[in-house]
Amino acid sequence: TLADGRITVTGAEITRRNTEKLYSGLFLDPESFNIVMLHGQESESLPLDGGERINLKALRNRGIDYLALGHVHGYKLEELDGRGKYCYPGCLEGRGFDECGEHGFVLLDIDPERGVFNHRLVPQAGRRLYSVDVDISGCMTTSQISAKIRDALNMEKISPDSLVKVVLSGKVDVECEKNIEYLLKKFEPGFYFFKLYDQTRFEVDYRSYALDESLKGEFVRLVEASDLPDASQKADVIRCGLRALAGEELF
Repeated sequence: TLADGRITVTGAEITRRNTEKLYSGLFLDPESFNIVMLHGQESESLPLDGGERINLKALRNRGIDYLALGHVHGYKLEELDGRGKYCYPGCLEGRGFDECGEHGFVLLDIDPERGVFNHRLVPQAGRRLYSVDVDISGCMTTSQISAKIRDALNMEKISPDSLVKVVLSGKVDVECEKNIEYLLKKFEPGFYFFKLYDQTRFEVDYRSYALDESLKGEFVRLVEASDLPDASQKADVIRCGLRALAGEELF
């Protein structure tokens, strides 16, 4: 129990000059509810380069009740020691697809006489960002790929005012009909912002061409027997060759 119900807020800017003195110069009244504010990346030791690193080990058992940190743009709350907690509230709104999820500010409800507090993250962002991975292994048509994307987006329950990045992954057959431009135009109107990345790899079922006496079969067998260094390169060459034989545009 804290004697007089005081709340003390202190903080400092971490620089190369004060890195070592910062911790030794921190004196807090254990009878006060102590909030300390710092900006930097959490660490368990002093940085060798003197950069913006927060030495959590040096801040333990110093009478801190709430250590408010800045620098990391995602929300995080952890135990500091037996008395206090440290928290990265994150930024108010995601600024890129590496900052997905809920964003807002942390609201503290402090009882200084008892030395306890409740906290909650208050959503603040006007728009949310989502990065959705969609495995399209086994798909053979753009229609099948579209259905996979739609199912993944529905599962996330993404609102139309969101910013969305879909990443296609997995392995597809070299003869898979995959129209990325069509998929982009199909899903773009449904969201505030939408982009699509194709990170799939092609694979070849060489057994299905083993007895094929057509020009296509002969071409596939020639590439298979070639000295190209890896399977992915062979698959790319075969896909381009098959598209050329079918009279389709290569790019």
